Amino acid sequence: MKKMFIFLEMSFLVLFLSACATMVINSNNARLQKNGSYLVAVFKNFTETPHAGLRVSSMIDSIMASKGYKTYNTAKILKSNGDGKNIHKLIRRAKRKGIQYVISGTVNEFRYKTGIEGEPAVGISIFVYRTSDGRLVWSSTGSATGWSNQSRTTVMQKLINNLVNKL
Repeated sequence: MKKMFIFLEMSFLVLFLSACATMVINSNNARLQKNGSYLVAVFKNFTETPHAGLRVSSMIDSIMASKGYKTYNTAKILKSNGDGKNIHKLIRRAKRKGIQYVISGTVNEFRYKTGIEGEPAVGISIFVYRTSDGRLVWSSTGSATGWSNQSRTTVMQKLINNLVNKL
């Protein structure tokens, strides 16, 4: 009986802990060239958090570079900090600079949930376009929540790492 009680306690603990932090990712199976060149555009911000698009694109640029991808950001290459409103214009400009891919996307959630715990919640969509023909070649969407003692940036970094690993 005591073993059964311990088993139930452990089962409840595992169930409780798994419900607190979640991650959901949807991605296509296309594989991109690691030796290609990637322009990381500023992501569109659909949240109430100021500069969330800049934060996400900066993190994607850094994480991809740390994994061996050759990345550029719009501020360095295009001498602007555009928000990616006209993706086709950005693709043409990147192509003229000899860059093979443009990465853009949206930030759909970047906040702390309301309530006693205030868990961080983030959600992004990533789109990769080939500059030679302007076609969308890879896309992925992910969302994640974390523990109340984690920052949004920590949760976002874990999510982006998981998404970039699917490139």
